[in-house]
Amino acid sequence: MNEDNQQLNYYKNKIAKEQKHSKALEESFDFVTQRLRKTEEENRIVRERTQRYHEQNEEEMDYQEQFFKDQLKIIHDARNAKEGKFDKLQKEERMKVEQSYSVVDPQKRDESLEAMKEFEEEREKLMKALEEQRTEMKSRHWKEEIELEKGFDAVLTQLMDKYTNKLEG
Repeated sequence: MNEDNQQLNYYKNKIAKEQKHSKALEESFDFVTQRLRKTEEENRIVRERTQRYHEQNEEEMDYQEQFFKDQLKIIHDARNAKEGKFDKLQKEERMKVEQSYSVVDPQKRDESLEAMKEFEEEREKLMKALEEQRTEMKSRHWKEEIELEKGFDAVLTQLMDKYTNKLEG
């Protein structure tokens, strides 16, 4: 009987320990669950802030892009107006030259017409150089943007690795 009492006490103690252990695990599980929920909520808030910040940056970039496009349009319109006036003057001058020098001084007429032709050739060279510079600039811009994105990806990967290690450790 004494042995049965000892065994009964042993099992009672064992059950009490198991219940204590079970209670501790349950409390620990509840704590970890709360921490997980809190972390998930914090991450959601950070993602929302990041998204809003990204949208604000996009709006600002769109605004700046429109501003620069408007500035370029003003410059192009002014240039086109200036060229229009110049073309009109050049046509009038060409007509004067052809009328006044055609009979009297054909050499002077040819010189004036040659000067106008030279202007057109030089203008074409300028336009071609401008287009080449514009193409070069756009190429540099795209390369810089690609490098920027690659750099950001590298830093973001490092950040994620850092926190992955912390979460796993």
